[in-house]
Amino acid sequence: MNLQRKTKDRILTFGLLVSILLLLFTGPLHARKKRPTAPPLDQQVEQILKSSPIANGFFGIQVYSLDRNQVVFEKDADHLFVPASNTKLYTISTALARLPLDHRFHTTLETSGRIDKFGRLLGDLILVGRGDPNLSNRVLPYDPKATRTESKLQAIDTLANQLVSKGVKSINGDLVGDDSFFINEPVGDSWGWDDLMWWFGAPVSALTLNDNVFSLALAPAERVGEPAFIIVDPFYHGLKIQNELITTPAGTERRVHLERSPGSSLLHVWGTFPLDAKPQQESLAVEEPARVAAEALRRALEAKGVVLYGRVRVLHRELWDVGPTIGAPPLKIAQRTVLAEIVSHPLSEDLKVIAKVSQNLHAEVLLRLIGAQVKNEGSVRAGLAAEHEFLNQAGVNDNDYQLNDGSGMDGHNLVAPRATVQLLRYNWAQPYRDAFVDLLPIAGTDGTIASRFKETAAAGKVFAKTGTLTHANALSGYATSPSGEHFAFSMMTNNHAQDSKLATDTMDKVLETILTYPPAATKIRRTSRR
Repeated sequence: MNLQRKTKDRILTFGLLVSILLLLFTGPLHARKKRPTAPPLDQQVEQILKSSPIANGFFGIQVYSLDRNQVVFEKDADHLFVPASNTKLYTISTALARLPLDHRFHTTLETSGRIDKFGRLLGDLILVGRGDPNLSNRVLPYDPKATRTESKLQAIDTLANQLVSKGVKSINGDLVGDDSFFINEPVGDSWGWDDLMWWFGAPVSALTLNDNVFSLALAPAERVGEPAFIIVDPFYHGLKIQNELITTPAGTERRVHLERSPGSSLLHVWGTFPLDAKPQQESLAVEEPARVAAEALRRALEAKGVVLYGRVRVLHRELWDVGPTIGAPPLKIAQRTVLAEIVSHPLSEDLKVIAKVSQNLHAEVLLRLIGAQVKNEGSVRAGLAAEHEFLNQAGVNDNDYQLNDGSGMDGHNLVAPRATVQLLRYNWAQPYRDAFVDLLPIAGTDGTIASRFKETAAAGKVFAKTGTLTHANALSGYATSPSGEHFAFSMMTNNHAQDSKLATDTMDKVLETILTYPPAATKIRRTSRR
């Protein structure tokens, strides 16, 4: 009996020990079930890139957690890419660090002569530009919903009215368009010649009127076989149009072709325009901006009864006039009297225009203004020299960038994604952080990413600058994850032969994936180009 009891106790004890051991090594039943885990972040991103229609192009990516102070993902971040309009991030950042945000441009009418008692201006009338890019009907402060209602030449009318109020009835000298505040460098050395006809390739000048563009409105004639109607606004003195755009029967195909050789004033328009087609409008660049502005002033004065006895001419300052050393002495000119003046909005307002709508001309003006203010020379070389000094201070490695202009139109610009992220990290730590972030387009809201990231976790959480050239796209800026983590990022793709929309869709998907990846699982991931 005792033996049976002892045996039974031993069996119970053994069973209890086995149960305890099972619990210790296997855990509860519900814990033994394997919890699903997300694939590693680098695998997810690589899969997106491999399955992309632009997979045969090159990608460079770096994403940096500003809260954890570490790279959370990168791919070929040290390789150089054509940044396109991401170049503007460098120009704007230099301006924020080196120029006062309350800087205002002054555009004046001046003379070294005098006004006699009969209202005769005895001397030349000089229209002096100092870089104001907003002598137009643009509404400032920037408002994406604002409608332009004023005349495109309202600035010229304002100056003409001020002059007439001084009693001027005639000008015995010449009317001079003076853009010598900047060196005469209207286009970049490596800009595409086929871009120069369009608004985004407008020539740069210290005397800029209506963004140095004119609108070409096209509409069908009243009868088939007649040349289509062409209206130029504002009137562009010196422009010649060869109109071979023929009105065709309703329902036929519209084919409109425009061509103008660089430096030419002859615009050739040809093709077919159906009788039932809606009007079409194109924005084209002017030639010789200073002369165009001076001619516009001449017409405005004549409309007010002021007679010009001289001719219209321009005053440029060439690079060979200032020599090889940056910091040329100012021009020696006779003492002048200011007869009329327009003072611009603060520089900060134009920085927002540059960033939000990616305005190339304004970015180029800004680069030259940086040169004028920091290096005493309004030139590309001086602006780039000042920019280089700033980037050294910001910790951007010299080997990670090569910039040749301020807008990104130059296809020879090169930037590594890690350089842009370093610039963004530096700006994040500066007193002007909020001002900088406020300039950038907002995902799904405004600027060049107003239509991107809609109805995603990134909507309203991405503040970034786009970049677009043939075979090149970029997106760089800041983003906040759903969990509240802050990131600086730069994504670039080059050498793809697909539509830009396919490239931007891929970049957007990559960014969304990174932002929504579990923060605790996000580690430094490095992959190399195959």
